Amino acid sequence: MRLQLKLRTFFFAVITIGLVAVTIFLGRVVYSDLYRKILLSFDQKLLAASTVVASFVSGEDHNKVIQVTQLRGITASNGQIYGRFFGAPGLEQLNPDTLQSNVQQLQEEPWYVEDITSANGLIFAAGPENEVSEEIKENPEGKPSIIWMNPVSGEIGTWQIIDEPCRGIAYLENSIYCAGPELLLRIPMNQDGSAGQPADVLSFEKDTKITGLGASADGKFLIATDTDNKQLLWISPVDGIIARAVKLHLGKAENPYPFGVFSITYDSIRRKYFGVSTVSFLEINPDTGQITELPGFGFGPPESQRIYRNLVEPMIRVRKGTEIYFLYSAILVDRESTIIYALDSTQSNIHSNVGYADPDPPKDDIRDVILKREIYLSDIEPWEEWGLLKSAYVPILNREGDAVAYSGADVNIDIIESKTRLALLQVVIIGLVALIAGLLIAYFITERLTSPIQKLKQSALRVAAGDFGNEIHVERPAELTRLSGSLTALSRSLQETVTSLTGENFRLEEKRRKNELMNLVRSFMKHRSAMDYVDVEEKTDFGVYEDGQYTAVWVCCPTDDHLRTTRIHSDLFRISRRLLSQRSDQWLATMKPMVGHDLHFAVLIYRDAGRVEIAVDGPTTVYLASDQSVQRQSVDSEGDFSIKSVRAVYVEQGAQPDRTSEMQGKPQARIKKFKEKPGMEGRMLEVLL
Repeated sequence: MRLQLKLRTFFFAVITIGLVAVTIFLGRVVYSDLYRKILLSFDQKLLAASTVVASFVSGEDHNKVIQVTQLRGITASNGQIYGRFFGAPGLEQLNPDTLQSNVQQLQEEPWYVEDITSANGLIFAAGPENEVSEEIKENPEGKPSIIWMNPVSGEIGTWQIIDEPCRGIAYLENSIYCAGPELLLRIPMNQDGSAGQPADVLSFEKDTKITGLGASADGKFLIATDTDNKQLLWISPVDGIIARAVKLHLGKAENPYPFGVFSITYDSIRRKYFGVSTVSFLEINPDTGQITELPGFGFGPPESQRIYRNLVEPMIRVRKGTEIYFLYSAILVDRESTIIYALDSTQSNIHSNVGYADPDPPKDDIRDVILKREIYLSDIEPWEEWGLLKSAYVPILNREGDAVAYSGADVNIDIIESKTRLALLQVVIIGLVALIAGLLIAYFITERLTSPIQKLKQSALRVAAGDFGNEIHVERPAELTRLSGSLTALSRSLQETVTSLTGENFRLEEKRRKNELMNLVRSFMKHRSAMDYVDVEEKTDFGVYEDGQYTAVWVCCPTDDHLRTTRIHSDLFRISRRLLSQRSDQWLATMKPMVGHDLHFAVLIYRDAGRVEIAVDGPTTVYLASDQSVQRQSVDSEGDFSIKSVRAVYVEQGAQPDRTSEMQGKPQARIKKFKEKPGMEGRMLEVLL
């Protein structure tokens, strides 16, 4: 099967395919260029951010930062405040009044814990990771657990193994509440201090990242630190509904607190709320969100704490300004086989505390940053802890020019993909707009190319249909203009030819009709009538057939087509001859359907029988005249009369006066006399026998 396309469709399809191909090609080129520019922009941001950090962080200051021991969780018990370091052993006893602290060693040290709370003289710690110290025999499989610690004796043990990691922990209404990444868990405490059956209270929304949990002063709410959003959440312990959220700010300023807050507790003796951030011990007003820093204790050497805060704060601004994911510093230990993080500008739930060891070993390029003091810009690489990252590393030098650490800047592949998707969306939108505009242009170009051809086609169809002589004009292109001129000349030539042929055909038709008429007249002239006279008024025409027994006369309706009338007479003559020779009684029945259409009268005279039958198309008067008298008969449609001794039959149609008196005497032709009288109307037939 052959596919046939219209010229317009062909042009439009070709132009459309071309536009689509060009759009796709340009889209890929633009997208590739945008992707390269996006990667280049991130490379520049990464290098700029890491270089800026390396420029204002000296090697000497960085060595002091390593001495910082950040508190991760605090709790108040009987007027005593306990703190738990991140990655450091023991419990720290804190006195915010004297700004002094001392460390209580534990008999068995867990790997590390996060938030802590107190109940019944014990400290309970949230263990978020699926790993604990090998010395804790109650949890050999390393599942997430809640650990109890005795601050007096230093004893430690597993209180409850749980299925989900726990980041924030609080004691309220004889139950331990544990907040993980996805849900709030309630574990009732039995009378003997053992754990009851855990129950889910609420599943958190995805953007809620709780890192610390405490109880309100009235014991009606849980207060959670939402580190990512820099706010406190008041949570109902019954159904987990968040009653209200309070934004955290420093002092009287309304600007958000720039550092992450990871724990909160209420001291019933001092009647104050305390907390810890990444840089300081805090006093918090949970009703207003106002924070007061209490620096100088609890975080290692006060100078190291001050340096850490002064360095991290500008790093936070740099990270936000460049929109990168991580901005930090780190050192290599154990013969450059382990990465230990120090400064970290990320103040969220994924903040890396000072001393945190990366589970991934450093790559050779990172070692070269320290050993060879080289700047390194990586490709997109996978990290077990952080996913796919693109990184830049710049060495941090001391006064002697030795690299003692490095500053790193990372961008998560999700950010690059987000920018890339946005760029792709822009390319797609621009491509679609360009394609739609191109299709419109293609449509107009197609119309411009095909409309003259369509016009010529319609003109050619009119010529083919016989509509000659029309002016066919196409302005452009030049080839179609010449073609339209040729079609116009052809149309005019055909018009002249057709006009000439039409005239000649008309003349031939007239000649043929005249010859046929003459032949028919000759055929009638061969018939010799036995009637003395027959006549009708001049507006009508009539026909006669007769033989020795019958005389048939019919009067036709007036028409301008004499040939047609003659043909009717010829046909009726043949019909009459056949019927009267075979079935004379059927003649009038055969003629009657024609009366009122082609005939006015149909009269059949039986000579031997002395009868006359007549069929008419309206009220008619029949006069039967003999030598001595005249009989007048009225006929509406047909009639049958005796005509013995009748010498003439007169048939008159129309509103005429009674002519009986006028027809007395010897029968003779009277129509001419009647027509001479004024007011003569209707039709009249006379037959003289």
